[in-house]
Formats: sequence, structure tokens, C-alpha cells
Amino acid sequence: MLLAILGMAVVAWATPLAGEAWEYNREAVLHGEWGRLLTGHLTHWNFDHLFWDAATFLLLGVACVWRSVGRTVATLLGAAAAISASLLLFQPEMATYRGLSGLDSALFTLLAAMIWRESRRDGRWKLGAVAIAAGAAFLAKAAYESATGTTLFVDSSAAGFIPLASAHLIGGAIGAIVGLGGRAALARSFR
Repeated sequence: MLLAILGMAVVAWATPLAGEAWEYNREAVLHGEWGRLLTGHLTHWNFDHLFWDAATFLLLGVACVWRSVGRTVATLLGAAAAISASLLLFQPEMATYRGLSGLDSALFTLLAAMIWRESRRDGRWKLGAVAIAAGAAFLAKAAYESATGTTLFVDSSAAGFIPLASAHLIGGAIGAIVGLGGRAALARSFR
């Protein structure tokens, strides 16, 4: 599953027409191209953008799948849907969107939440402290991105795109919900 997603992301980057056809494009979505709500996460603006997103996705994805395939799938689907829905409903100024970074954020918080749950179950408070520190670091990164309008790992100005901190926050929230409360909590959050 993870390799299939990354393979499609590489195809979208290597084939500019696929990238344009798959990106989240508000006008195209409003004209019935609903698939872009999911495929937009597979497209990237340049190789640097793809490299950092894909490397992070693979590392975090493997760690999450190792702990729970079901929670990983629920997180990826939930985050992809929530990020795209928020763009469509609450950010009409965003004509296009590309990238896995919102899903990367979801995987990061999912992993931190699952580690925290494991630490509580096993009585390993030091591991729990690491998970809490990871969550705090994620929030600090998101605050930095929100305040500065830049990203920490990708030079968005060189790639010619505007970073979207809200995608990271929404993805992070979905990962935390699934990791802490399970798939039932995710389903309740969309009612």
C-alpha cells in the first residue's frame, strides 16, 4: 500500500501532465472531478518537495503499519478526505494544492499517539514522555509554519508554492484522533 502510493507520487512528478491532471484544482473539483480530492495528495511541485514528502511518508508509514495496518489506513483516508474537504469548504482562495505533507503529519501524530498508548499499557513512562515530546514538537513546528508562512524542510519559495500549515494541522488532528481514540472516534468526528 505505501509503495503503491509512493509509486503514484513519482509518476505524477515525472509526468507533468499527470501532475496537472491529479492535483487538487478547486475549479476542476467543483466541475465534478472529485477524484482530485484524493489524488492531489500524490502530486508535488518539484523534486525537493517530492523527496522530503516521500521519504517522510515511507519512514513514518512503515512504523505505523508495523503497529496497526487498520489505524494507518483509517488515518490516511481520513486525513486525505478532511484536508481536501477543508480546502474546498473553508479555503476558496486556494486554487491548487499538492503534496503528501498533510498525510505525513497525520502519520507522525498517529505514531506518537500509538507509542503513547503502548507506553501507558506497558507502564513505560519514559517512552510516554518521548511520545508527548514528539507531539509538542509537532505543535511547535505547526505554530512556526503558521506564523512564518514557510516550511522547515522544503524551500517552498524555490518550488513556487505557498505552504499550507492548515493541511499539517488537520492531518495531525486526524492522526491523533485515530491513534488515541481509534477508528470509532474518527467516524464520530465526521458526523
